[in-house]
Amino acid sequence: MIVRARFFALTALACLTALPVAAATPAQDDVAGRIVDAMGTRERIVATVATIAPQFASTALADIEANPEKRKQLDAAMARDPRGIEGFKASLAQEFTREMLARYPQYRAILAQSYRQRLNDAELATLLTFLSSPVGAKFITILPQAAQAAGAAGRGISGEAGNAAIAVALRRAGVAAPAIPPAPGAKAADASHR
Repeated sequence: MIVRARFFALTALACLTALPVAAATPAQDDVAGRIVDAMGTRERIVATVATIAPQFASTALADIEANPEKRKQLDAAMARDPRGIEGFKASLAQEFTREMLARYPQYRAILAQSYRQRLNDAELATLLTFLSSPVGAKFITILPQAAQAAGAAGRGISGEAGNAAIAVALRRAGVAAPAIPPAPGAKAADASHR
């Protein structure tokens, strides 16, 4: 979870520091922004921040505790705060949430800019029409589950591919290795010839 929190923070930072591009027309800005809205981006950001804020607080607290100068500041704060360390962590999570959501308009503008860079006016209009349709709305609702399924499939397949690669490399090096299970859809003989 901490890795996901750091990845999200780095991704958000990368988006916020993207290089500017040529200005779009107001109509392009409106359509691209409406695409961002239609995709439920704000709702997903709110849900993601709610999940990662406690992780951020724990990581930030560990970083503070590891830095002698910041540790002195933390100790001084704890001497004044009757809520203790858990209260301070809650405050960190709350402030992180507030700071991230305050930056949402900037994030939205960057996403809209990305769409404008990659899609022409007709494509933007077609995408918005699709996303505004019942099928488009349903597609948006299944995206998180589809992304989870894709991630799980990718992890499983990469694990299988990694194990097969290790076995093949060991065999090529003259070391006995476990049998390589055939890839789905491959003939058993195909795997033995690797």
